[in-house]
Amino acid sequence: MRLAQNGLDRFIGDRMLSMTLFCMGDFRGARRHADLMLAHDVSTDIPPGGSVRFRFGQSVSARIQPAQLLWMQGFPDQAVRAAADAVEAARTSGHAISLCESLARWSCPVLVHVGDLAAADSAITELLDLAKLNGLGPWEVFGRCWKAALLIQRGLPERGVPLLRNGLAELRRVKLFNLYNVRLVCSLAEGLASLGEHAEARALVDAAIASSEEKDELWYITELYRLKGDIVFQCGDGDIAERCYLQSIELARQQDALSLELRGVTSLARSSNERGDRIGARELLATVYDRFSEGFDTADLRTAWAMLTENP
Repeated sequence: MRLAQNGLDRFIGDRMLSMTLFCMGDFRGARRHADLMLAHDVSTDIPPGGSVRFRFGQSVSARIQPAQLLWMQGFPDQAVRAAADAVEAARTSGHAISLCESLARWSCPVLVHVGDLAAADSAITELLDLAKLNGLGPWEVFGRCWKAALLIQRGLPERGVPLLRNGLAELRRVKLFNLYNVRLVCSLAEGLASLGEHAEARALVDAAIASSEEKDELWYITELYRLKGDIVFQCGDGDIAERCYLQSIELARQQDALSLELRGVTSLARSSNERGDRIGARELLATVYDRFSEGFDTADLRTAWAMLTENP
């Protein structure tokens, strides 16, 4: 970074560092460089035609990156606003790939994570229409994958699983979006588990954990361990499930990922409830829930609140 001579160079350097640290699961470091990137974005050194040199407009990329970080760190309302700002900036730019990027990699996942499935459906439809109109085949496949993940989220795995399986196979064939496919692999595993295909679901998750740890791509490792816990708990192995949940929670704490910690604690509390430890589970969940300052209308926090307020 000492070699950077102008605003654009510093901007690109901070964007690259932020993305690298994000992929490694260092969300504090990624957020620090994302904030620096946003500061550089106002510099007159950054030309409006940055998308000629790079795949997407640099002014747009500055707004895209913080959205997922904000959600993971426990600021879901800010994450939704950041994603909306990124999409609006991309629309204003008139650059189709920038708009696909903001929709597929940030807006769609954030909206699914917070449980706004209607808004997620609209974003996915826009992504599919835009990709088809502009002949952006890989983005259209990515859009179909998100459509399938949404079907699974809505309780329609019999429709979502085959669509997502085919979409992921296409993405692997063209070798695109590999880093972010782990999130879609989790959706596929969830769908398979809900259909009773627990062996295949667990094999998918185990392979994703091994790959993530081998490559040091740890940005979604907490969800992988949490999902593994859910799958093995459904198969009746509460002890292994508990170990998976505790691993997920510990990793989320190390990564400063409050939203992911809440998910791990919620799964642990749910399994503890079913095993008879209702008081201990509720106390643990309450300590994490109380650390939030926003997002109380989002799906994860509503679920946690319902568990906290149900009759003992």
